[in-house]
Amino acid sequence: MGDWTRYFQVVYRQHFPRLNTPEASLEDFVEVMRDLWTMLFWAVQESTRSGELQQCRQKMQELMHDLARTPAFRQYV
Repeated sequence: MGDWTRYFQVVYRQHFPRLNTPEASLEDFVEVMRDLWTMLFWAVQESTRSGELQQCRQKMQELMHDLARTPAFRQYV
């Protein structure tokens, strides 16, 4: 897979821990969502250039499924 996968690694390593705590504030949630959508934009751009858009789409589905299971997502969405 191409370099676009690094965006997903950053999301899981840096942002998911913030959403997996019951103490996550709305401000934390909004900041993570803003960063998440920015990273996904760049992942789609790079995966399109490398011809791996389908793989990126699959990773995005997995990410959204994992995101929906976080305490912060359930609290604020």
